[in-house]
Amino acid sequence: MQEFFDYIFYRIYTAAKSKGDTAAETNGTLLLSLLQFFTLLDLMVFLRLIFEFPLPPNGVFIAMLILIPIYNWFRYERTVNIQEFERKWDKENEKIKHRNRLLINIYMGSSFLIIFTYGLLKRFESVT
Repeated sequence: MQEFFDYIFYRIYTAAKSKGDTAAETNGTLLLSLLQFFTLLDLMVFLRLIFEFPLPPNGVFIAMLILIPIYNWFRYERTVNIQEFERKWDKENEKIKHRNRLLINIYMGSSFLIIFTYGLLKRFESVT
């Protein structure tokens, strides 16, 4: 699973770097952290659909919002070795690279849409 997130970080990093971003590592770290947070929320949504249970207290979500970026900061900014990622994925076939970028974008969009849709459904459910 870590290699999956390493790859996503590297692709976000290279996209930001190619656009001239001087803080591409931070951009990659923050976007990856947000995506990981959304993924955890998505898992909670799916589990809540199967097993009805109350939401955890707000402190749990705040802790996740703080701890995930801290972990990623240590992993990708403080101790990152971009050359290692470049050796692994820089020579990737262009078709595969394009496909993977598309899949990452779909993953990002769907992670947000699952939470958004669930929130809307719950909102309108409580109104009726």
